[in-house]
Amino acid sequence: MNKFNFILLKMVRWSGWPLLPLILLFLLTGYIMDGRYGLSRVLDEKSALTFHRMLHVPLIVLVLVHSVPAVYLCLSAMGLDQPPRRAVTEKSEIPKTRCPKESRNPKSEREATGPCLGGRLSGSGRAGVAGIAGAASLFDFFSKWRASEAPADIFKGDAPKGELWELWRKRGWVKEASHYLKLGLNVQCKVCPNNCLLAPGDRSHCRNKFNFDGTLYTLVYANPCTFHIDPVEKKPLFHFLPGSRTFSLATSGCVFRCLNCQNWEISQKKPEETKRPARGRAARAPALADRLHPPTK
Repeated sequence: MNKFNFILLKMVRWSGWPLLPLILLFLLTGYIMDGRYGLSRVLDEKSALTFHRMLHVPLIVLVLVHSVPAVYLCLSAMGLDQPPRRAVTEKSEIPKTRCPKESRNPKSEREATGPCLGGRLSGSGRAGVAGIAGAASLFDFFSKWRASEAPADIFKGDAPKGELWELWRKRGWVKEASHYLKLGLNVQCKVCPNNCLLAPGDRSHCRNKFNFDGTLYTLVYANPCTFHIDPVEKKPLFHFLPGSRTFSLATSGCVFRCLNCQNWEISQKKPEETKRPARGRAARAPALADRLHPPTK
């Protein structure tokens, strides 16, 4: 083993020791934020979210430091770091290179048989290219993974207020939401991967939740805007009670922005745009079926 490979081997070994506890700590803070296994008693959710975000950069760096040299060493162990060799019986049978005439250097047989800069890559070059490709793919994976955890676009300062807020409260259409984090006066919804981060007075990406004085409220809990009776054949079921009828209901708003949504009249509207709380009946919500957008309660 040459000195370069020995240094890489040390990097792989020593980077593995801090990498393992870092991964465990990353998973632990994630479970605390989700409220699993009763781990919220160990650390509060706000501190867990802070530690979880701080671990992103060192985790990515350690994974790259640990994996890229490991890939290179594996390729070296397979012999890809050595130049290709051919058995030569006589001096007259020394193969000629494919380099241009001006780039040939016939001073020694080793230079004559070795690869030139304009020819094929040597074994170490192929290993280096593979290592760089592996590092690029890992970086791309972690970049997309981190971007998926970023908060989605929200509606700033669009929370119901004044007379509308009082009317919805009187009708019982306002309820404190579940599965969210309190970050001072800000809140972060954890129901879907949008991870909406809301300041007081902001409305969520799905249009159904808003931050009121540091508390996340939902406007659609047990509050459908439309319902209908449909044949069971319209549902995504196979041979389930054929000929029977089903009861369909839906709430307004959605976490997606599908361009071909058949229920866009309600999926892309706020709850207060589909109901009149003073009259207690639907305003413009048509009786559509197949409300299959994800839950936003």
